[in-house]
Amino acid sequence: MIKSTWFLGGTACPDGDEIRKKVFVSEQKYPISVEFDEHDKTCDHLLLTVDGTPAATARVFMTDEQTAKIGRLAVLKEYRGQHLGAELIKELKKRSKALGAKKIYVSAPGELSLSGSRYLLIIQSQDALKSLSELPS
Repeated sequence: MIKSTWFLGGTACPDGDEIRKKVFVSEQKYPISVEFDEHDKTCDHLLLTVDGTPAATARVFMTDEQTAKIGRLAVLKEYRGQHLGAELIKELKKRSKALGAKKIYVSAPGELSLSGSRYLLIIQSQDALKSLSELPS
């Protein structure tokens, strides 16, 4: 069973931090100094567990009164292919709307795969800032 847990307003999410370290620092070789930034102290963190075991994480914060930015989407290797990325996006979109967002962006350092989901990611710049739009069902 998949369970979503929110850590709001910069509340620490140690399990999410460990997932990010495994995915971004160990697997993708990002420096830990880049992985954790000033937004972690104020953003909302999402943790997905599968049968009680931490499996995926992401974060969201408002960049202005109408715009949410989601990022740091990470799924542990052993849970990939189980549509957890799509589940993260679904929950992040709900939270963004609750925060008052009219626009939602996802920041990803390269390829972001949401196979089998109903979402379209459009590359907007060389920095890989992507606009997120839901396609009709």
